[in-house]
Amino acid sequence: MIFVELLDLILDIYASLGYKSKQQKIAFKMSKLEKDYPKFYEIYIQNKDRFETDEEISKKILKLNTKNKKAVNHIVLDISTRFNLAI
Repeated sequence: MIFVELLDLILDIYASLGYKSKQQKIAFKMSKLEKDYPKFYEIYIQNKDRFETDEEISKKILKLNTKNKKAVNHIVLDISTRFNLAI
């Protein structure tokens, strides 16, 4: 019992320091884009596994500076075309 609580505490501290999994980082970045790009966010929700496992897509999302609108527009367009959708 104490071991489980200690493990939970360690994992909470680990996450709070920014050491999150790749999937958590992608989900966080995508949630930032949800307001401005709701259709793109829907694509992400429907294809979450692909966003997290496709090496090229996940690298682009992880490297994305969400404050740079030009870069965001480029990534949204690029990834949307992979899914044959117009945003």
